[in-house]
Amino acid sequence: MTAISNALAFLDNGLWPGEAEATAYWLKSPYTSLEWQIGKYNINWERGLPDGTLLSDPANYLILGKIKRIVFEVRNSDQSKSMNNEHFYRRINLIFCLLDWTIYNKDRYNPALYGLASIDTSGLLEFVTLFAQGGPNEVSYIRDRIISIFRTKILSNSLARNMLNDIKQTIPSFVFNKNIQNLVTTNFEEDEITIIKTWLYINQFYEFTCRGKNRRIGMVNRGRLSQLLEIRNNSFSSKVDVFLRQFEFVEDYNEIELNNRFRSNEFIPCNAFTVEESSIKPLCDSQLKELSRTLASLKRISGVVDSLPAKEIFESINVETIAMQQNISETNHFRTTPIPIALHVLNEAIGFVMVYGESLVELSLTFGRKLSAIPRVKQTRKLKDKLLAEIPIPVDLIPLNISSSRSHYSGRQRSEQTVARIAASKLRDAMPLEDAIITLITSVYIVIAVLTARRKTEICSLQFDCVTGSLGQYEITFGLAKANFDESRTVISRPIPNMLAKAIDLIKHLSVEWTAIFGISNSDKLFLVPFEFGQGSPLNDNIVDTFLDRFCDYIEVPVDENNRRWYVRTHECRRFFAIVFFWQFKYANLTALSWMLGHVDPQHTYAYIKESIGGAELTKEEARFTAAAIKGDCDENELQKLRLLVQNHFHASDVHLIDENDLELYLEDLLEQGAFEIKPHSIETEEGVAYEILFEICREV
Repeated sequence: MTAISNALAFLDNGLWPGEAEATAYWLKSPYTSLEWQIGKYNINWERGLPDGTLLSDPANYLILGKIKRIVFEVRNSDQSKSMNNEHFYRRINLIFCLLDWTIYNKDRYNPALYGLASIDTSGLLEFVTLFAQGGPNEVSYIRDRIISIFRTKILSNSLARNMLNDIKQTIPSFVFNKNIQNLVTTNFEEDEITIIKTWLYINQFYEFTCRGKNRRIGMVNRGRLSQLLEIRNNSFSSKVDVFLRQFEFVEDYNEIELNNRFRSNEFIPCNAFTVEESSIKPLCDSQLKELSRTLASLKRISGVVDSLPAKEIFESINVETIAMQQNISETNHFRTTPIPIALHVLNEAIGFVMVYGESLVELSLTFGRKLSAIPRVKQTRKLKDKLLAEIPIPVDLIPLNISSSRSHYSGRQRSEQTVARIAASKLRDAMPLEDAIITLITSVYIVIAVLTARRKTEICSLQFDCVTGSLGQYEITFGLAKANFDESRTVISRPIPNMLAKAIDLIKHLSVEWTAIFGISNSDKLFLVPFEFGQGSPLNDNIVDTFLDRFCDYIEVPVDENNRRWYVRTHECRRFFAIVFFWQFKYANLTALSWMLGHVDPQHTYAYIKESIGGAELTKEEARFTAAAIKGDCDENELQKLRLLVQNHFHASDVHLIDENDLELYLEDLLEQGAFEIKPHSIETEEGVAYEILFEICREV
């Protein structure tokens, strides 16, 4: 049987989901199992429900069967490249959101008998509106469930309340420090909060995140609260976090942020939102779009799954209309790095590779060979430093002041100083060999990201043999992250400059030799990170951002007026490439830019450019392009209308008689007024997708 027929064997297995043998190529565990393995994702069916039961409880057996069937059919009904395991996992979680909402409203919809089938139009509208207001937390009623537990377990139980009133005299006074400033809302009276705090304290629901000589800071332990609610530990939104502050005692939440969420940085990122800011932000439009896709998937299978509402119910809901009603506007998917910062990061990355690269790799390999001759149990930090001291440090590495092997980031937090703050400062004075190699790897990663416009996953997955060709004709080969089916990626090649080919060869040399020295398997991955100079592990998506943060701290990317730093991200490097390419070649090479970015359709590339470049800057370029088109020979109808409009405005018999600067300024005004629009239009050709630029008159002037 071929690989394709294996992958599609589930289409011909003759079984309905729910039978013991039912399976599919994407499901790596038995259908009847309480935990499904789907690629790297695990779906645990023993999950808590809003009524306090588990989905796997005997009382919920019918519901479990119906939800499993829905999930199974959603995956099998969509065999497009967009339905990879990651997208499927997102849709499963949104199906769980709909289930939670239905369970919470079980008196209306009786899910034990009907599953989700009895949800009507008004109910689905209510669900989507709630989701638009606050995401999964709103439709799962997390805040309401916390309030309910506190009222039923504590405040409405007179015996428990009297006992807590007596016990509160023995509780440290700092627990009762008021912490209700800047709260969006409070739901309890002051005496009720005191009782709840007492209960939380004696039941060990507080975690003391910082300890000072004269103060203790206590936050509600989200893990324990999750267990109480029987929900996932990561289910708390910013709105719920702000709500919980009335039960906490914290003097400075900014300090908590730096010591927790941003503990891997020297500074708080300049694009970071405080919890208060996040709690009043509208839902991200991408989350609502994902919900829309999920509802579309459910609509598609509603005719074959009897535990879903009818197709007409789904068709009656317009998610975009609800988004407009909730003032949710489309936001940029990714921010754009300011040009000076992007150039600074790229310049420092190239400089580190060119100045230190070769000597650093050879020093590391020499050190690795010495280290590999010693049993691993004897490889102490002191011994490693002694071995390093025996190796002559190359002259060109002297500025790095390498005198130890172990990373500064492997240290411990001191008082209120995070490891990152301590390490970043130390790194600029004296760089351990481990940090130097990680900085080199990060530098090459940045150069690849900027000069090839590749995504994070694509770069981390590069193989030893990713570069082919010769001087002046090098190409890099990679798998497209967004063009896959059953986790198999489309493989393409793109040109790269000589300098990048040399940098990649340097990293390849390090990885190949290191795996040979320690006799390990690296699956031929280009990037191998020798953590603590042990056997090492391949670079992965999870650690990349940490390395980029360290690099930005090391080169001291300037902080803004709020003492916050810009920490660059992979997709920003990709956008930087797009901006530079676009300004260099303008509209003339939009197809070439699409080709480099790996976009199938130039319309996607242009949307990407509009999102990346500031409105005023792009408007100027669009005006220049329109002026050139008007003075050209094209007789396309809408362009001819523009030409006449311009001639009438300037009282000119010929557009060529109009001053070029005046013409561009007028066209700029028209663009800002929304009088016309420039649109790349895709055309299907025998050779593939082509495009043409269209001018569309939007209103009369």
